[in-house]
Amino acid sequence: MTKKLFLFGAICLIAGLASCTKELAKTNNLPVSSGNIVKTNTSTAPTYVDMEIVPRKPGENFDTYHADFKGSSIYLIGPPVYNQAKYPVLVNGIPAYGQGMYGENFATIEYQNLGPDANVFEVSQTLFSYTDVTALHNDMETYLKAVNTWVKNNSTGAQPLISSYIKNSYTVSAGGVNIFTGKVIMVTTGSHVALADISYPLPSAATYGIPSTFIDVPDPANSSTHYFLQGTKGLISSGNVAYLSGTVYTNGPAITVSGSYTQVTPNSGDFHSVGTIIRLDGSIFRFDQVANSN
Repeated sequence: MTKKLFLFGAICLIAGLASCTKELAKTNNLPVSSGNIVKTNTSTAPTYVDMEIVPRKPGENFDTYHADFKGSSIYLIGPPVYNQAKYPVLVNGIPAYGQGMYGENFATIEYQNLGPDANVFEVSQTLFSYTDVTALHNDMETYLKAVNTWVKNNSTGAQPLISSYIKNSYTVSAGGVNIFTGKVIMVTTGSHVALADISYPLPSAATYGIPSTFIDVPDPANSSTHYFLQGTKGLISSGNVAYLSGTVYTNGPAITVSGSYTQVTPNSGDFHSVGTIIRLDGSIFRFDQVANSN
Protein backbone atom coordinates (compact mmCIF):
# COMPACT_ATOMS: atom_id res chain seq x y z
CA MET A 1 0.00 0.00 0.00
CA THR A 2 2.84 2.39 0.89
CA LYS A 3 4.53 1.77 -2.47
CA LYS A 4 1.32 2.53 -4.35
CA LEU A 5 0.80 5.77 -2.43
CA PHE A 6 4.33 7.00 -3.16
CA LEU A 7 4.08 6.08 -6.84
CA PHE A 8 0.70 7.78 -7.06
CA GLY A 9 2.15 10.86 -5.35
CA ALA A 10 5.08 10.93 -7.77
CA ILE A 11 2.71 10.76 -10.74
CA CYS A 12 0.68 13.65 -9.28
CA LEU A 13 3.83 15.73 -8.82
CA ILE A 14 4.86 15.15 -12.43
CA ALA A 15 1.36 16.01 -13.69
CA GLY A 16 1.27 19.15 -11.56
CA LEU A 17 4.71 20.19 -12.77
CA ALA A 18 3.70 19.72 -16.40
CA SER A 19 0.68 21.99 -15.94
CA CYS A 20 2.53 24.74 -14.06
CA THR A 21 5.52 24.63 -16.41
CA LYS A 22 3.33 26.15 -19.12
CA GLU A 23 2.65 29.13 -16.87
CA LEU A 24 6.25 29.49 -15.73
CA ALA A 25 7.52 29.23 -19.29
CA LYS A 26 5.72 32.45 -20.15
CA THR A 27 8.31 34.32 -18.11
CA ASN A 28 11.04 33.18 -20.50
CA ASN A 29 9.87 35.90 -22.89
CA LEU A 30 10.86 38.66 -20.47
CA PRO A 31 14.09 40.62 -21.12
CA VAL A 32 17.29 39.16 -19.76
CA SER A 33 19.94 41.21 -18.01
CA SER A 34 23.32 40.22 -16.66
CA GLY A 35 22.55 42.23 -13.54
CA ASN A 36 22.21 45.84 -12.52
CA ILE A 37 24.36 47.02 -15.39
CA VAL A 38 23.75 50.32 -17.10
CA LYS A 39 24.18 49.93 -20.84
CA THR A 40 24.38 52.76 -23.34
CA ASN A 41 23.54 52.91 -27.01
CA THR A 42 26.71 52.14 -28.97
CA SER A 43 25.16 51.84 -32.42
CA THR A 44 27.73 52.48 -35.15
CA ALA A 45 25.26 52.97 -38.00
CA PRO A 46 22.93 55.88 -37.20
CA THR A 47 19.36 55.18 -38.24
CA TYR A 48 15.88 56.53 -37.57
CA VAL A 49 12.41 55.08 -36.96
CA ASP A 50 9.33 56.76 -38.44
CA MET A 51 6.70 57.79 -35.90
CA GLU A 52 3.07 57.05 -36.75
CA ILE A 53 0.12 59.28 -35.87
CA VAL A 54 -2.21 57.44 -33.49
CA PRO A 55 -5.99 58.02 -33.57
CA ARG A 56 -7.11 60.91 -31.41
CA LYS A 57 -9.06 60.18 -28.24
CA PRO A 58 -12.43 61.90 -27.71
CA GLY A 59 -11.87 65.56 -26.83
CA GLU A 60 -8.24 65.73 -27.99
CA ASN A 61 -7.31 68.60 -30.31
CA PHE A 62 -3.71 67.53 -30.95
CA ASP A 63 -1.90 64.65 -32.64
CA THR A 64 0.13 62.03 -30.80
CA TYR A 65 2.98 60.20 -32.52
CA HIS A 66 4.22 56.70 -31.67
CA ALA A 67 7.23 54.54 -32.50
CA ASP A 68 9.03 51.52 -31.06
CA PHE A 69 12.59 52.66 -30.37
CA LYS A 70 15.34 50.37 -29.03
CA GLY A 71 12.68 48.00 -27.70
CA SER A 72 10.66 50.74 -25.96
CA SER A 73 7.26 52.14 -26.85
CA ILE A 74 7.71 55.92 -27.16
CA TYR A 75 5.05 58.61 -27.63
CA LEU A 76 5.50 62.24 -28.66
CA ILE A 77 2.77 64.86 -28.17
CA GLY A 78 2.38 67.14 -31.17
CA PRO A 79 2.57 69.40 -32.91
CA PRO A 80 6.24 68.87 -33.77
CA VAL A 81 8.23 72.09 -34.16
CA TYR A 82 11.50 72.91 -35.93
CA ASN A 83 13.37 76.00 -37.09
CA GLN A 84 11.97 76.60 -40.57
CA ALA A 85 14.14 79.68 -41.11
CA LYS A 86 17.26 77.60 -40.52
CA TYR A 87 15.92 74.63 -42.50
CA PRO A 88 13.59 76.01 -45.21
CA VAL A 89 13.60 72.72 -47.17
CA LEU A 90 12.45 69.51 -45.47
CA VAL A 91 15.29 66.96 -45.38
CA ASN A 92 16.18 64.05 -43.12
CA GLY A 93 17.76 64.92 -39.78
CA ILE A 94 16.32 68.38 -39.04
CA PRO A 95 16.30 68.88 -35.23
CA ALA A 96 12.75 68.93 -33.89
CA TYR A 97 10.82 68.70 -30.65
CA GLY A 98 7.29 67.97 -29.47
CA GLN A 99 5.15 69.30 -26.65
CA GLY A 100 6.06 66.33 -24.46
CA MET A 101 7.22 62.70 -24.50
CA TYR A 102 6.45 59.57 -22.52
CA GLY A 103 7.10 55.83 -22.66
CA GLU A 104 5.17 52.62 -22.06
CA ASN A 105 6.01 48.94 -21.40
CA PHE A 106 8.24 49.72 -18.41
CA ALA A 107 10.10 52.46 -20.32
CA THR A 108 10.43 55.98 -18.97
CA ILE A 109 11.79 59.19 -20.49
CA GLU A 110 14.28 60.21 -17.83
CA TYR A 111 15.59 63.41 -19.39
CA GLN A 112 14.87 65.75 -22.26
CA ASN A 113 17.26 68.38 -23.51
CA LEU A 114 16.49 70.99 -26.12
CA GLY A 115 19.57 72.44 -27.80
CA PRO A 116 21.21 72.65 -31.22
CA ASP A 117 20.54 68.93 -31.71
CA ALA A 118 16.89 69.44 -30.67
CA ASN A 119 15.06 67.07 -28.36
CA VAL A 120 17.75 64.70 -27.10
CA PHE A 121 16.18 62.19 -24.73
CA GLU A 122 17.14 59.26 -22.52
CA VAL A 123 15.02 56.10 -22.29
CA SER A 124 15.32 53.81 -19.27
CA GLN A 125 14.05 50.24 -19.68
CA THR A 126 13.28 48.28 -16.52
CA LEU A 127 14.30 44.62 -16.86
CA PHE A 128 12.63 41.98 -14.72
CA SER A 129 14.12 38.84 -13.25
CA TYR A 130 12.83 35.53 -14.60
CA THR A 131 12.69 31.90 -13.53
CA ASP A 132 14.89 29.18 -15.04
CA VAL A 133 12.12 26.63 -15.67
CA THR A 134 14.50 24.07 -17.20
CA ALA A 135 16.65 23.87 -14.06
CA LEU A 136 13.54 23.59 -11.88
CA HIS A 137 12.19 20.77 -14.04
CA ASN A 138 15.52 18.89 -13.97
CA ASP A 139 15.82 19.12 -10.18
CA MET A 140 12.22 17.96 -9.74
CA GLU A 141 12.85 15.02 -12.05
CA THR A 142 15.95 14.06 -10.04
CA TYR A 143 13.92 14.18 -6.84
CA LEU A 144 11.14 11.99 -8.27
CA LYS A 145 13.67 9.41 -9.48
CA ALA A 146 15.19 9.31 -5.99
CA VAL A 147 11.73 8.75 -4.48
CA ASN A 148 10.99 5.94 -6.96
CA THR A 149 14.30 4.25 -6.13
CA TRP A 150 13.57 4.55 -2.42
CA VAL A 151 10.11 2.99 -2.92
CA LYS A 152 11.54 0.13 -5.03
CA ASN A 153 13.98 -0.59 -2.20
CA ASN A 154 11.05 -1.18 0.18
CA SER A 155 11.40 2.31 1.69
CA THR A 156 14.64 1.39 3.39
CA GLY A 157 17.21 4.00 4.28
CA ALA A 158 16.67 7.73 4.56
CA GLN A 159 13.63 9.06 2.74
CA PRO A 160 14.56 11.58 0.01
CA LEU A 161 13.54 15.09 1.09
CA ILE A 162 12.37 17.52 -1.56
CA SER A 163 14.29 20.30 0.19
CA SER A 164 17.51 18.45 -0.65
CA TYR A 165 16.79 18.62 -4.37
CA ILE A 166 14.77 21.79 -4.99
CA LYS A 167 16.46 25.18 -4.53
CA ASN A 168 14.87 28.17 -2.82
CA SER A 169 15.19 30.25 -5.98
CA TYR A 170 15.58 29.65 -9.69
CA THR A 171 16.03 33.30 -10.61
CA VAL A 172 18.88 33.56 -13.11
CA SER A 173 18.63 37.34 -13.51
CA ALA A 174 18.35 39.93 -10.78
CA GLY A 175 16.84 42.43 -13.20
CA GLY A 176 18.32 45.80 -14.00
CA VAL A 177 18.05 48.85 -16.25
CA ASN A 178 19.02 49.47 -19.86
CA ILE A 179 19.53 53.09 -20.90
CA PHE A 180 19.36 54.29 -24.49
CA THR A 181 19.61 57.76 -25.98
CA GLY A 182 18.03 59.24 -29.08
CA LYS A 183 16.68 62.44 -30.58
CA VAL A 184 13.61 63.72 -32.41
CA ILE A 185 14.12 64.69 -36.05
CA MET A 186 12.09 65.69 -39.09
CA VAL A 187 12.29 63.37 -42.11
CA THR A 188 10.90 63.13 -45.63
CA THR A 189 9.16 59.79 -45.02
CA GLY A 190 5.98 58.73 -43.21
CA SER A 191 4.51 61.32 -40.85
CA HIS A 192 7.73 63.39 -41.26
CA VAL A 193 8.55 62.88 -37.56
CA ALA A 194 11.05 60.24 -36.44
CA LEU A 195 13.22 59.03 -33.57
CA ALA A 196 16.90 58.72 -34.45
CA ASP A 197 20.16 57.51 -33.01
CA ILE A 198 22.00 60.24 -31.15
CA SER A 199 24.72 60.14 -33.82
CA TYR A 200 22.34 60.73 -36.74
CA PRO A 201 23.96 63.55 -38.76
CA LEU A 202 22.60 67.09 -38.82
CA PRO A 203 21.77 68.45 -42.29
CA SER A 204 23.34 71.63 -43.63
CA ALA A 205 21.54 74.72 -42.36
CA ALA A 206 20.69 77.80 -44.38
CA THR A 207 22.73 80.90 -43.64
CA TYR A 208 20.65 83.51 -41.89
CA GLY A 209 21.33 86.18 -39.34
CA ILE A 210 19.75 86.20 -35.90
CA PRO A 211 20.78 88.78 -33.32
CA SER A 212 21.92 88.00 -29.81
CA THR A 213 19.25 88.69 -27.21
CA PHE A 214 18.38 88.65 -23.52
CA ILE A 215 15.57 86.26 -22.55
CA ASP A 216 13.57 86.44 -19.32
CA VAL A 217 11.84 83.17 -18.37
CA PRO A 218 9.58 83.20 -15.28
CA ASP A 219 9.49 80.04 -13.18
CA PRO A 220 6.01 78.45 -13.54
CA ALA A 221 6.23 77.21 -9.93
CA ASN A 222 7.21 80.56 -8.35
CA SER A 223 6.31 83.95 -9.82
CA SER A 224 9.09 85.71 -7.86
CA THR A 225 11.78 83.53 -9.45
CA HIS A 226 12.98 84.33 -12.96
CA TYR A 227 15.77 83.03 -15.17
CA PHE A 228 17.82 85.53 -17.15
CA LEU A 229 19.15 83.72 -20.22
CA GLN A 230 21.60 84.76 -22.91
CA GLY A 231 20.79 83.89 -26.52
CA THR A 232 23.59 83.89 -29.10
CA LYS A 233 23.28 82.90 -32.78
CA GLY A 234 19.99 81.13 -32.17
CA LEU A 235 21.19 79.06 -29.19
CA ILE A 236 20.62 79.40 -25.44
CA SER A 237 23.35 77.84 -23.31
CA SER A 238 23.89 80.10 -20.28
CA GLY A 239 21.93 82.06 -17.71
CA ASN A 240 21.34 82.73 -14.03
CA VAL A 241 18.48 82.78 -11.57
CA ALA A 242 17.07 86.16 -10.49
CA TYR A 243 14.76 86.88 -7.55
CA LEU A 244 12.03 89.52 -7.87
CA SER A 245 11.05 91.61 -4.86
CA GLY A 246 8.54 94.31 -5.75
CA THR A 247 10.05 95.78 -8.90
CA VAL A 248 13.68 94.97 -8.10
CA TYR A 249 15.58 91.91 -9.33
CA THR A 250 18.49 90.39 -7.41
CA ASN A 251 20.82 88.22 -9.46
CA GLY A 252 21.55 84.73 -8.16
CA PRO A 253 23.79 81.79 -9.14
CA ALA A 254 24.26 80.47 -12.66
CA ILE A 255 21.92 77.70 -13.80
CA THR A 256 22.10 74.99 -16.45
CA VAL A 257 20.00 75.68 -19.54
CA SER A 258 19.81 74.38 -23.09
CA GLY A 259 17.57 75.77 -25.79
CA SER A 260 17.15 77.74 -28.98
CA TYR A 261 15.35 80.86 -30.18
CA THR A 262 14.21 82.54 -33.38
CA GLN A 263 13.16 86.07 -34.24
CA VAL A 264 9.41 86.18 -34.85
CA THR A 265 9.75 88.83 -37.57
CA PRO A 266 12.96 90.43 -38.92
CA ASN A 267 14.18 93.52 -37.05
CA SER A 268 11.62 93.06 -34.28
CA GLY A 269 12.26 92.57 -30.58
CA ASP A 270 9.93 89.56 -30.41
CA PHE A 271 11.64 86.20 -29.97
CA HIS A 272 10.24 82.68 -29.78
CA SER A 273 12.35 80.70 -27.32
CA VAL A 274 12.13 77.05 -26.27
CA GLY A 275 14.33 75.01 -23.99
CA THR A 276 14.96 73.17 -20.75
CA ILE A 277 16.08 74.71 -17.45
CA ILE A 278 17.54 72.77 -14.52
CA ARG A 279 16.67 74.56 -11.29
CA LEU A 280 19.17 74.92 -8.45
CA ASP A 281 17.42 72.06 -6.60
CA GLY A 282 17.94 69.74 -9.59
CA SER A 283 14.33 69.72 -10.82
CA ILE A 284 13.66 70.36 -14.51
CA PHE A 285 11.07 72.30 -16.47
CA ARG A 286 10.58 73.16 -20.14
CA PHE A 287 9.73 76.60 -21.46
CA ASP A 288 8.16 77.64 -24.74
CA GLN A 289 7.35 81.33 -25.01
CA VAL A 290 7.17 84.37 -27.25
CA ALA A 291 8.34 87.56 -25.56
CA ASN A 292 9.76 90.97 -26.38
CA SER A 293 13.34 91.45 -25.21
CA ASN A 294 13.29 95.27 -25.45
